Amino acid sequence: MQKKAKVFLLSLFLLSGFLFVGCGSGGSTTADANSTVDVNATVDLRSELKESTFYAVQDDVQSKGLYKVSFDANLTSWNIQAYDNNYATPIQESVTGDINVTADTITDAGGSLQLVSKEANYLSLVSTANPLMKLKFFATSALAEAYYNLSLSDELKAKEFFVVQNNASNRSLYKIKFTDVLTQWDVTTYSTSYADADRLSSNYGTPITVTDSNLTDSGGSVFRFQNKEVDYLTLVSANSSTLALKFYASEALALEYFNSFDLRKELRSQTFYAVSNNGTNKALFKFVFTEDLSSWNISIYTGDYLSAPTQSADAQIAVTENMLADSSSSLKVASKESDYINLVSIKESSLTFRFYASSELAQTYFKE
Repeated sequence: MQKKAKVFLLSLFLLSGFLFVGCGSGGSTTADANSTVDVNATVDLRSELKESTFYAVQDDVQSKGLYKVSFDANLTSWNIQAYDNNYATPIQESVTGDINVTADTITDAGGSLQLVSKEANYLSLVSTANPLMKLKFFATSALAEAYYNLSLSDELKAKEFFVVQNNASNRSLYKIKFTDVLTQWDVTTYSTSYADADRLSSNYGTPITVTDSNLTDSGGSVFRFQNKEVDYLTLVSANSSTLALKFYASEALALEYFNSFDLRKELRSQTFYAVSNNGTNKALFKFVFTEDLSSWNISIYTGDYLSAPTQSADAQIAVTENMLADSSSSLKVASKESDYINLVSIKESSLTFRFYASSELAQTYFKE
């Protein structure tokens, strides 16, 4: 992974925009899979950040950034200093900006970072607009530099991993074993578990090339070392941000993620009766999703589903395991309840949508 200093502003941090990959950034695999904050209820970002200075590492697919971030006593501004390779070098850039901090988010005019987890050595945050953009706040420069200088070859050498691949449409299971010289790997593909009965195919001794930041397979596909979490490593395809690999040392954790909530499975070829709620007003919708999840038909109703819709139209969409977006807005999964899926707007946190399979249940909630 290329390492370079760059201005760390949320407006820049979120530039990658519309394309998402379903890879969160925390030690809890369930929270990560749903891209929602599921940290301990006692963790309040405000108390963690107030009058504090952190040594931060930003991860994206292309590069890493090394920063020192200081917060004021009122959490109304932050100062961000960018460094090149280590904290002993002169500051490359320095920016002070206005922010708003809640219990789980940092927001400026460009967007938001959301707290995913508090680990032993760092706070883990992720961009709400693009989960490929991750940030870790370390208390010391030594810890930040140690993470910044992680080597993929050291992480993989002579090890076996339980791997979950996540692409634009589904997840797949693999077991991958690396040699000590990292010149080849053994790859076994599974269907729904790591049991011998679910083994689909095996390829042993396939040539690979591994550097400190990249893995290239025999077909020429390049995977970049994106980040390391408590339970797994994440590699992302250099050609497609929707193709990611999570390398777990634990079979149980890999299967936990593999079997966790996947919005694509819930929506594919389905019809939902949805109620939007911004805290003041509610509105009735019907969404019909295509099998390939490339588009939906939206119908809007005034008071009930018995009359004809006031508006109806088709629109192109993008769906990942935890997000749904069209050309003008994006929703992320907040929770999966017994009767509905709860989604929240990324731009307006007060705007929620409940997706019901039953028009009667949607209508009941609408009238409450």
